[in-house]
Amino acid sequence: MTERSSIINADKIDSFESLRGLMAIWVLIGHVMLTFNTDSLKEEFLLNALLENGRAVYVFMILSGFVIFFLLHTKNEGYLLFIYRRFLRIFPAYIVALLISAAMLPISLEAISSVASMSNRNISRVEYLSASINNFLPHLTAHLTLLHGLIPTNVLPFSDWAIMGQAWSISVEWQFYLLAPIYYSLLKTKISLFSKLFFIILSLLALYFISFKFGYSFIGKHLLYFLIGCASAIFWLIPTKWHYLFLKYPNLTITITTTLCIIITPDKWEISIWVLIYLSALIIRDKPDNKSIAYYVNSIMKLKPLRYLGKISYSIYLAHMIPLFLAIYFFNDLNMSSSDRLLTTLSSTFILTIALAAFLYHFIEAPFIDFGRKGLPNILQRYINT
Repeated sequence: MTERSSIINADKIDSFESLRGLMAIWVLIGHVMLTFNTDSLKEEFLLNALLENGRAVYVFMILSGFVIFFLLHTKNEGYLLFIYRRFLRIFPAYIVALLISAAMLPISLEAISSVASMSNRNISRVEYLSASINNFLPHLTAHLTLLHGLIPTNVLPFSDWAIMGQAWSISVEWQFYLLAPIYYSLLKTKISLFSKLFFIILSLLALYFISFKFGYSFIGKHLLYFLIGCASAIFWLIPTKWHYLFLKYPNLTITITTTLCIIITPDKWEISIWVLIYLSALIIRDKPDNKSIAYYVNSIMKLKPLRYLGKISYSIYLAHMIPLFLAIYFFNDLNMSSSDRLLTTLSSTFILTIALAAFLYHFIEAPFIDFGRKGLPNILQRYINT
C-alpha cells in the first residue's frame, strides 16, 4: 500500500471522485431525454444507455458502500459522531433543494403537463407531482426526515417520488448510514465468525423479504450494491494473492474481470463500470508507472473538470430537476422542432444545474462538512459523557 492518504481519504480518491461526477451527469442527461418522446433513440445503444440513468444511481450506492466502510474502519468513531457527520454531509443541501422543489410544485406540474409528447416518464411525473400537491404536508414531513423510504406506498401514495423524485435514493443512503455502523461493530466483536455471519445473513435476508412490503426507496431492495461497495473496500484494505496477479497481469485481469461481470450480471452491467474504475485505481495505487489499461483509465479520471464535477456531484444530483422543470416551463411555448427543444432544454438544464450545484456546494455543502469535522458540539459531548 503506497498511498496511506488514499486509505484515510477514501472518498477523495481521484478516480472515484470523477466517477461520481460522471454518474451525476448521466442522471441529468437521462432525465432530460426521458422528458421527450425518445422511442426512436432506443435503437441506438449509446443513446439507450443514457436513458437507463437509474444505473448511475446504483453506482453511487456502490461508491457509498466503499466509502462508508473506509470511514468506519479508519476513523474509529462512535455511532453518534458518525451519524452527526453524515447528517451534516447530506441534510443541509438536501433541505434547500427539497424546499425549492416544494415551492415549485405548481410550476413543475404545469410544465410537465404541457409537454406536447407525453413520455411514460412524464406520465409518472404528473402522477407524483399531483400526489405531492394533494398530500403536501404528509409528504413534506416524511421527506424532511429523509425516512420517506420507510413509508409503504399503500399508506402514503407516491412516497418514493413525491416533491423531489430523485430523493428516493437519498433516503436509501440515509437508511444505509443508520445501519452500516451497527454491522461494522458486529464484525469487530469477539464472538465467533459463525455467529457474526449467521446474524448478518439472517438480518440481510429479513431486510430483503420485508422490502416487498415497501416502495422502491427501501434499502432492502438495493442491498447488493452496498455489499459490493463494502466488499470492494475490504479487498482494497487487505492484501491477497489476487493483488499480485492484478499487478503482474493488469490488462488481462481487468479485461477478464470486467467481462465476467457483464456475462454473470447482464441486467446489471453498471457493476462492470465500477469494476473497471475500481481495479484501475487499485493497480495504479500500488504501481503508478504501470503503462496498462489502468494507467490510461486513471489518466482520464484525473482530469480536473471531471474531478470538479465529482466534488459537486451530490448537489448536481439534488438540484438538476429544478432547472429541468424551469427549462420545460419557459421553452414549452416556443415554436421549435422536437430536436431543437431537446437540445435547448439539455444545454440550459446543464448550465443552470452546474451553476446551482456550485453554489450549493461552496456555500452550503462544504461549510457544513467543515463544521462536522470539528466533532460533536459541547452539549452533545456532555450528553455522551453523562
